[in-house]
Formats: sequence, structure tokens, C-alpha cells
Amino acid sequence: MRQIPLMVLLLASFLMPGCKNIPAEVEIDETRELNSMDERSRLHASGWQRFRPGERHYVYEVPEGWLRRKSTQMRQVNFGFGPEGRGEVYVSETRGDLTQNVNRWRGQFGLEPISVGEMSSLPRVMALGAELALVEAKGTFGPGMGKDSRPDYGLLGVIGGTRDGVITIKMVGPAALVEQEREHFLQFCRGLALGE
Repeated sequence: MRQIPLMVLLLASFLMPGCKNIPAEVEIDETRELNSMDERSRLHASGWQRFRPGERHYVYEVPEGWLRRKSTQMRQVNFGFGPEGRGEVYVSETRGDLTQNVNRWRGQFGLEPISVGEMSSLPRVMALGAELALVEAKGTFGPGMGKDSRPDYGLLGVIGGTRDGVITIKMVGPAALVEQEREHFLQFCRGLALGE
């Protein structure tokens, strides 16, 4: 019987430090400027929309020879193609602006950044019911994230802005394979649409 009061006393000693007085006011002494990576406020959004703001449903036809891969947090639509699936095509939603994203892609190939003015002169292709910018690059691809550089690679990328951020359709793989799949990629882009 004496063990029960001892256990209650021990339990109380563990819980008491958590019962501190919380100040009624907290002074904020740090600020920062908002930038293009900050998310816009979403009034009247559901919990799903707040925590998965870029989640959309896409409608598309899969080109012959492309293999579906599992979607990921960063790749809402995801395919592999070519020998051993070395080529990749995926649809992503991201933040930032168009020029920042295009320059990140160019940087992966060791190319110089382009200006906003040069961005507006990029060729256009139909995708998602609009004319979006087409980006091309060839050379040594540095994918980042600790992955090895890949020589003689190519990129076809389509990019456009939405109310909520940036949508990209990106094909990366061995340069000859990317060139071989060019028409399939453009056909895929033309048929890509947002579902209900």
C-alpha cells in the first residue's frame, strides 16, 4: 500500500516542471522580407489544400514506350523511358518565378543564367491549354542531391506560371534518347490537361 503514494509523488515530480507560467505577451524581435518562395495566403481553403497546395489531378495519354512510375511529393506525374528507364519525364509544381526555375535547370548543365527579357523570347509550345516556354539544354548534367554528373545528357523542359506557383514538364536523359523522344514529349505536352 505504501508504494501507491510513492508512485503518485514520483509522477507528480515529473509533471510539475511542465506547469510553468506562459507569458501573456511575446515580443517578436526578428523580421525578414517576403520573397518569391513564400506561399500566398489561401482564404477558405480546406485542410488538404493548405497542406498540399499544389495537388492537382492531371489528364494525359501515355506515349508508347513510356513506363509509369510512382508519383512522389515532387513529381505529380512520373515516367521513365528508354533502355533501363534511363530517361525521365515528370510534371512538377514548385515555387519561385519562371526565370529562377529556368536558370536552375540551366545551372544543372553548367550554362549561364538568362535574363527576364531572354526568358520572354524562348520558343513556346502548347501545354495545359496555354502557350508555355520551352527550354532546351545539352551537356554534362549535374542533378544535385549528391548524385553523380552525367555527361552527354539533354533536357527538354516546358514551364509556365499559375496563380499558385509554377508548373513544369521536364524530360531529362541521354541526349540522343531525349532527341529521339522529342515528338513524343511535345505530343504529351499538347495533350496534358488539368482534370476536374
